[in-house]
Amino acid sequence: GTALIQDGLGDHYRMLAERLRRMTRNSGEPLRVIGITSSTPREGVTTVAANLTSALATEEQKRIALVDANFTRPGLSTALGLAERNGLADVLVGGCDLEEVIQEGDDSNVSVIPAGTSIARERCGFDTANWEPVLEQLPRHFDLAVLDLPAATTTSLCLPLTALIDGVILVLEAERARTRVAYRIKKSFLEMDAELLGVVFNKRPNHIPNWLYRRL
Repeated sequence: GTALIQDGLGDHYRMLAERLRRMTRNSGEPLRVIGITSSTPREGVTTVAANLTSALATEEQKRIALVDANFTRPGLSTALGLAERNGLADVLVGGCDLEEVIQEGDDSNVSVIPAGTSIARERCGFDTANWEPVLEQLPRHFDLAVLDLPAATTTSLCLPLTALIDGVILVLEAERARTRVAYRIKKSFLEMDAELLGVVFNKRPNHIPNWLYRRL
């Protein structure tokens, strides 16, 4: 998975990880399941998810899961050579248990859950009903699960799913994302009663800091 890790940006991801550690749910409890999405495909969600998970894993005694929940473009699973392994989609359709699809990562306290086989991913559809029991299981195995989600504008699954988790981070590609689209997505999150934790501006030109995080 080292190809996903962005050299030279470690401090920025550590800063984001530290901010996330200080955030809590409405109940005051720590975040347990968060998602990362974008306005359109190919804005760097998988890279951000992998780097953020790596930064979060530096905290000792914390078990972190990096979950490929993008069934249309399972870039994380492909990059890690887990493209056709049983994974999240297989659990959702009842083909196997969650414990069976957890893959240990390079870091001892990081695990990866791949997207699943293509047959299972096609069967999942866009109904969130089967997700709730799986999302309830994740905190039993991990201190925090980071979901690599599809783009918010490309499937009807992403937005309803964000309402079932503790919060979501929106990735926007600098020089590409339109402000109007970003605000429309933010409004959609609010309408779904989803918690927007913040925005990551990714792939900025070299004359501008490559990476910037800010709370909305």
